[in-house]
Amino acid sequence: MITMTDAFLLDALNNLLLLGPAPNNGILNGSLVGLYTNTPFIWTPRAKLADLTEASYTGYARQPAAFLTPWVNPVNQAEVAGDTLLFQPTPALVVPVTIIGYFLVDSTGLILLGGDNLPTPVVLQLVTDAVVIVPDFTLGDQT
Repeated sequence: MITMTDAFLLDALNNLLLLGPAPNNGILNGSLVGLYTNTPFIWTPRAKLADLTEASYTGYARQPAAFLTPWVNPVNQAEVAGDTLLFQPTPALVVPVTIIGYFLVDSTGLILLGGDNLPTPVVLQLVTDAVVIVPDFTLGDQT
Protein backbone atom coordinates (compact mmCIF):
# COMPACT_ATOMS: atom_id res chain seq x y z
CA MET A 1 0.00 0.00 0.00
CA ILE A 2 1.26 3.47 -0.85
CA THR A 3 2.15 5.69 2.11
CA MET A 4 0.65 9.08 1.34
CA THR A 5 2.76 12.20 1.73
CA ASP A 6 1.78 15.38 3.54
CA ALA A 7 1.16 17.03 0.13
CA PHE A 8 -1.49 14.46 -0.69
CA LEU A 9 -3.04 14.50 2.79
CA LEU A 10 -3.22 18.31 2.82
CA ASP A 11 -4.78 18.38 -0.64
CA ALA A 12 -7.35 15.79 0.46
CA LEU A 13 -8.13 17.80 3.58
CA ASN A 14 -8.43 21.08 1.63
CA ASN A 15 -10.78 19.45 -0.87
CA LEU A 16 -12.88 18.07 1.99
CA LEU A 17 -13.19 21.59 3.43
CA LEU A 18 -14.46 23.15 0.18
CA LEU A 19 -18.16 24.02 0.09
CA GLY A 20 -19.00 23.46 -3.55
CA PRO A 21 -17.14 22.36 -6.67
CA ALA A 22 -13.39 22.06 -6.36
CA PRO A 23 -11.45 24.76 -8.24
CA ASN A 24 -9.23 22.11 -9.85
CA ASN A 25 -9.35 18.48 -10.91
CA GLY A 26 -7.77 17.18 -7.72
CA ILE A 27 -4.21 16.08 -7.16
CA LEU A 28 -4.65 12.48 -8.41
CA ASN A 29 -6.05 13.58 -11.78
CA GLY A 30 -3.28 13.15 -14.34
CA SER A 31 -0.85 11.69 -11.80
CA LEU A 32 2.09 9.60 -13.01
CA VAL A 33 3.71 6.40 -11.74
CA GLY A 34 7.49 6.00 -11.83
CA LEU A 35 10.07 3.48 -10.62
CA TYR A 36 13.02 3.94 -8.27
CA THR A 37 16.24 2.03 -7.71
CA ASN A 38 17.65 3.18 -4.37
CA THR A 39 17.57 0.90 -1.36
CA PRO A 40 16.78 0.73 1.42
CA PHE A 41 13.96 3.27 1.37
CA ILE A 42 11.65 3.82 4.30
CA TRP A 43 8.44 5.60 3.25
CA THR A 44 7.15 8.33 5.54
CA PRO A 45 4.65 11.17 4.97
CA ARG A 46 7.66 13.53 4.72
CA ALA A 47 9.30 11.75 1.76
CA LYS A 48 10.48 13.99 -1.09
CA LEU A 49 11.07 13.24 -4.76
CA ALA A 50 14.74 14.13 -4.24
CA ASP A 51 14.99 11.17 -1.82
CA LEU A 52 14.50 8.72 -4.70
CA THR A 53 16.82 7.59 -7.49
CA GLU A 54 14.50 7.28 -10.47
CA ALA A 55 15.03 4.44 -12.93
CA SER A 56 16.70 5.54 -16.17
CA TYR A 57 16.93 2.48 -18.41
CA THR A 58 16.24 2.53 -22.16
CA GLY A 59 12.50 2.56 -22.77
CA TYR A 60 11.64 3.85 -19.28
CA ALA A 61 9.06 6.60 -18.84
CA ARG A 62 6.63 7.48 -16.08
CA GLN A 63 3.15 6.17 -16.89
CA PRO A 64 -0.24 7.79 -16.28
CA ALA A 65 -2.17 6.39 -13.32
CA ALA A 66 -5.79 5.73 -14.25
CA PHE A 67 -7.70 5.29 -11.01
CA LEU A 68 -10.92 3.30 -10.85
CA THR A 69 -14.02 3.98 -8.74
CA PRO A 70 -13.19 4.33 -5.01
CA TRP A 71 -14.74 1.96 -2.46
CA VAL A 72 -14.79 1.36 1.28
CA ASN A 73 -12.63 -1.64 2.18
CA PRO A 74 -13.47 -4.24 4.87
CA VAL A 75 -11.76 -2.16 7.60
CA ASN A 76 -13.81 0.95 6.72
CA GLN A 77 -11.08 2.86 4.90
CA ALA A 78 -11.64 4.71 1.64
CA GLU A 79 -9.60 2.95 -1.05
CA VAL A 80 -8.97 3.37 -4.76
CA ALA A 81 -6.86 1.27 -7.11
CA GLY A 82 -5.53 2.09 -10.54
CA ASP A 83 -5.23 0.18 -13.76
CA THR A 84 -2.37 -2.31 -14.06
CA LEU A 85 0.84 -0.74 -15.38
CA LEU A 86 3.64 -2.66 -17.12
CA PHE A 87 7.24 -1.38 -17.19
CA GLN A 88 9.65 -3.20 -19.54
CA PRO A 89 13.02 -2.35 -21.06
CA THR A 90 13.14 -1.86 -24.84
CA PRO A 91 15.52 -3.05 -26.16
CA ALA A 92 17.38 -5.46 -23.85
CA LEU A 93 19.72 -3.69 -21.43
CA VAL A 94 23.48 -4.13 -21.40
CA VAL A 95 23.60 -3.37 -17.68
CA PRO A 96 20.76 -4.82 -15.58
CA VAL A 97 18.67 -2.41 -13.48
CA THR A 98 17.23 -3.45 -10.11
CA ILE A 99 13.86 -1.86 -9.36
CA ILE A 100 13.16 -1.44 -5.66
CA GLY A 101 9.75 0.24 -5.78
CA TYR A 102 7.39 2.71 -7.38
CA PHE A 103 6.20 6.24 -6.69
CA LEU A 104 3.34 8.53 -7.67
CA VAL A 105 3.72 12.20 -8.63
CA ASP A 106 1.15 14.83 -9.57
CA SER A 107 0.50 15.80 -13.21
CA THR A 108 3.39 18.29 -13.17
CA GLY A 109 5.78 15.51 -12.16
CA LEU A 110 7.14 17.71 -9.37
CA ILE A 111 5.09 16.82 -6.29
CA LEU A 112 5.64 13.39 -4.77
CA LEU A 113 2.30 11.97 -3.63
CA GLY A 114 3.53 8.63 -2.29
CA GLY A 115 5.08 5.32 -3.13
CA ASP A 116 5.87 1.83 -1.99
CA ASN A 117 8.65 -0.74 -2.04
CA LEU A 118 8.05 -3.84 -4.14
CA PRO A 119 7.67 -7.05 -2.08
CA THR A 120 10.86 -8.25 -3.78
CA PRO A 121 13.24 -6.20 -5.98
CA VAL A 122 12.89 -6.90 -9.70
CA VAL A 123 15.89 -7.07 -12.05
CA LEU A 124 15.23 -5.75 -15.55
CA GLN A 125 17.52 -6.66 -18.43
CA LEU A 126 15.72 -8.67 -21.10
CA VAL A 127 12.71 -7.36 -23.05
CA THR A 128 10.69 -10.12 -21.37
CA ASP A 129 11.55 -8.80 -17.88
CA ALA A 130 8.82 -6.60 -16.41
CA VAL A 131 7.64 -4.75 -13.35
CA VAL A 132 3.87 -4.87 -12.92
CA ILE A 133 2.33 -2.14 -10.75
CA VAL A 134 -1.25 -1.70 -9.58
CA PRO A 135 -1.26 1.61 -7.70
CA ASP A 136 -3.50 1.53 -4.62
CA PHE A 137 -4.38 4.36 -2.22
CA THR A 138 -6.05 3.81 1.12
CA LEU A 139 -7.12 6.87 3.04
CA GLY A 140 -6.78 5.87 6.64
CA ASP A 141 -4.34 5.49 9.47
CA GLN A 142 -0.79 6.43 8.39
CA THR A 143 1.03 4.79 11.30
